[in-house]
Amino acid sequence: SVSYPKKPYRIKTFVDGNLTQKLSFKPKADWHAGNKWNLKAYYTDALLCRDVVNANIGADIWSTESGLASNLLNTNNFGFVDGFPIRVYINNQFSGIYSFNIVKGDYGDVKATVGSVGAGPAQYFSLSSSGVAIDGKTDFEMITPDDPNEEIKSSLNNMIRFIATSSDDEFKRNLNKYVDIESAIDYFIFCNIIEDTDAWIKNQTMFTLDMGKWYFHPYDLDMSLGSSADGSTFSNSKGIIGTETNNLFKRLNIQFETEIKTRYQELRSWLTPAYVINKYRAHIDLIGLNSYEADMSAWHNQNIATAGFTVLKNHIYHRFQELDSAWLK
Repeated sequence: SVSYPKKPYRIKTFVDGNLTQKLSFKPKADWHAGNKWNLKAYYTDALLCRDVVNANIGADIWSTESGLASNLLNTNNFGFVDGFPIRVYINNQFSGIYSFNIVKGDYGDVKATVGSVGAGPAQYFSLSSSGVAIDGKTDFEMITPDDPNEEIKSSLNNMIRFIATSSDDEFKRNLNKYVDIESAIDYFIFCNIIEDTDAWIKNQTMFTLDMGKWYFHPYDLDMSLGSSADGSTFSNSKGIIGTETNNLFKRLNIQFETEIKTRYQELRSWLTPAYVINKYRAHIDLIGLNSYEADMSAWHNQNIATAGFTVLKNHIYHRFQELDSAWLK
């Protein structure tokens, strides 16, 4: 995103001009106090809100898990980002409408958290001859702690090796030793609902509480529901996505089909197209027409003409139709 004209920023707040005394505060009443925040530009999202709204939908889904990881209860938004729109001025010059967000990596008290950054065998949960690299550029990056130790590397390799090499019977019987199945199923369903085209290669966060089992959690959710990486629109996706190349979700979709259908049916009792659209409408109204026009005047971003609310609604309804056909029958 730093290659686009409207830049995102990571900010730290301090009391003094020498930047020695942190200014820790609560931007929202339900957030924890802190001094590190993100200003998200969302230049490629015409609605300036896909990431935050999708995250809040995801938080609602995760909050209904029967085996929710206890660490997520102590985070701001069940591990998801959250944010609200603001007008940003830099050196007294209007710089556009931004989203004031929680920083990535708020997963509470965990043994380790990693995020996917590459597009190699490890991201597809296939074998890599050299093993999994946690170097921030090849396969995964460390979120917590700062540097990987041998225990983290071994645990992550063991999980990926099991997914890549186990028989179907072994996969069904023993996957829960390496992966929290409930979180993986919710990841699979959620990223299908929001049509997250990047969720099967990148944007996968995994954390472990015991160096044995890994929990799945999504992030960076703006490339979704018809919006591409460059802000252009893509056609409606057909059927279930995520199984074409990702070995974990391909096998999960086959071996845990009954569990996926049961969970989807449970979610659909309240997770409707109207629910999703109303989540978006509320945030779009929060931004307001004047703010959209001001941002357009500042950046002349033409994506709003082709990737606006009508496109979003079309993709929302289409995704539910496709998934209902696959998982409700």
